[in-house]
Amino acid sequence: METGLGRAARRGAHPGLSPGRRRPLARLVAAAVATAAIFVATLVDAGRPLDTEDTTVLDPGAGELEAGLDLSRGGDGSGVGSRLVAAVGVLPGLEARIEASVVALDPRGQSWRAGAGLIGLKYRLLAESSRAPAVLLAAAARLPTGDAARGLGVGEPAVVALAAVSRGWGPLTLTANAGYAFAAGSRADDAVVAGLAAEHQLAFGWTLVGEVFTLLGVRHAADQILARVGAAWQLGQHLRLDGAVGTGLGTGNADLIFTLGATVRF
Repeated sequence: METGLGRAARRGAHPGLSPGRRRPLARLVAAAVATAAIFVATLVDAGRPLDTEDTTVLDPGAGELEAGLDLSRGGDGSGVGSRLVAAVGVLPGLEARIEASVVALDPRGQSWRAGAGLIGLKYRLLAESSRAPAVLLAAAARLPTGDAARGLGVGEPAVVALAAVSRGWGPLTLTANAGYAFAAGSRADDAVVAGLAAEHQLAFGWTLVGEVFTLLGVRHAADQILARVGAAWQLGQHLRLDGAVGTGLGTGNADLIFTLGATVRF
């Protein structure tokens, strides 16, 4: 499940939510995973297609493969990107993941290039009970596979640490994220990560989801605020399809961001 860790780690790789000076063409999500918070991609029950990290983890030996397609459209152009995430349960409560992405800032005239790569861990510290919510800790590292000169990620390593808390009330689950993204080098892209997500389970395997996800620049980086709504459809035990539409809030963040994806568990 792609989450806030992912968006924080890929900060600057989203076509519609790029920090600093905007490129002539809109940039693709990441984020968010990721959008998206630097490393939060699967920590909350919301999961794909949201960036907010959920508190679920895979059982030891279980695996999960996610594939997603993101499209950003705005007044200064369009961007499209694809993301592949592989996760595996390592120990009880502990999950490891790796992510790779490719991005094209203008699919009609630009070639596809590598976006930011991620590796991360998440650990469920506390399972939900009648007295307490579920608590999860996550950390991730951004690999320097992006191309900052072309707006395809920052091209520098970074680390993010995040905590997620979730609580369910019948078919409704709320999840909150809080964390910090540490950028390498000048630390100019350091950011506070925060997210709030909700999911409501319906009949026939359908789930409605929504979130507000933010990256608040600590130094020179611009703030990124994303609001998103969508739905997911569970097809049997192993396949889940999802889709969502989001928009950046605030000056310079008004692009529309569309995402479609699938998750296979094995």
